[in-house]
This record gives sequence, structure tokens and C-alpha cells, in this order.
Amino acid sequence: SLTKFVDEIRTRFVDGLAPEERSALGNLASVSNTKSTAAAIAAPFVQRWTRDDLLALLQAPTETRSHADGAAVFAKARCSECHRFDGAGGATGPDLTGLGSRFSRADLLEALLEPSKTIPDQFQDIEVLTKEGDLHVGRIESERDGVLALRRLPPTEDVVEIALADIATRRAHPLSRMPSGTLDVLTHEEIADLFTYVLTGAAAK
Repeated sequence: SLTKFVDEIRTRFVDGLAPEERSALGNLASVSNTKSTAAAIAAPFVQRWTRDDLLALLQAPTETRSHADGAAVFAKARCSECHRFDGAGGATGPDLTGLGSRFSRADLLEALLEPSKTIPDQFQDIEVLTKEGDLHVGRIESERDGVLALRRLPPTEDVVEIALADIATRRAHPLSRMPSGTLDVLTHEEIADLFTYVLTGAAAK
């Protein structure tokens, strides 16, 4: 979330400059783009993977896997668009740095195959239904002075302010932002490389 706040601060600052000040700053006045620069790779469907298909990965050795190949698969699956890893990537989902010290292979497999089964509180979206029948889904940014500020789901990602008195109901959104089928564009070998890369760390050799 920090990158979004920094971009917003920068945008407001640039908007407040006089024309001659912008000219004096040159390229420095250009609004930065802090999103991941990794190119999205159009990957074809391979197969609909199930837990039974991938159980062997829970016991497979990692020493023989290539971290370079794992990094390529990480990009192919577009993981870095939402997850920060080893200092780079997005912030929509959990930071994956050091994942292997916090979670097991079984945990990772479950998260990849059933992303909506367990959603961390920090990344839980909320459904807000107003008394007028408007439904908003997103993450709460603040709740004070009788107003709820909600940053809505991509692609809009704008902030809507809703008076608490106007809210009819609110509840946890049942779906994770992480799509199901993330692994379905990968081969079995690529999934094995991805597991090694994420669980043992990008810096490992």
C-alpha cells in the first residue's frame, strides 16, 4: 500500500506546482510509476491441476532445482504483480520473502489451489451494502468521524467514503484477490521450480 500513498503524495505535489516550476524540474516532475515493471506474459492453459496431481511436490527434493528457472516461472505466473518477494513486487497480496520459514509446502499448495479458503485479515476485502442498495467491495482504509473510507477492488482502486449511518450491512468478502487457476498455465516441472524458488528464497543458489 505504501507505493500507492507515495504516488498520491507525488501527484498532489506536482499538481500544485506553477508552470514555470514544472518546467524547471523537467523530468523530475513526471508522475512516477511504482507498479511492477515485469511484463505480463500471455501463457497458454496447460491443465486444471488438483491436489492429487501435485502431492509429489510435498516430498520432492529442492536441491536439484534451478532458481533461475524458478524466477522465470514466478514471472510467468505473474506472482510479482501482487506479491513482494526479495525486495521487489507488488503489495496487493502478502510479502512472500522468507515464506519457507513460516509455511510448509502443504500450506503453499493449498494457498495456490484454493486461495479463498484462508484469507489473512490484512488482505481481507469487505462487502458494504448501503441502505440505498449500492454494493461496494474493497479494503477499509479508515473509519472515523462517522465515515468509512473504502478502497475498492481493481481495476478502479478508488476510495469511496460512506457514512456509517447509510450502511445497511457489511461482511467479509468470500473471495480472495488471488485468482484460482494460477498454476493452470504451468507444467509440472515449472510448478516444482516455483515451489523451490518461493520456499527456499530468491537469493539461494
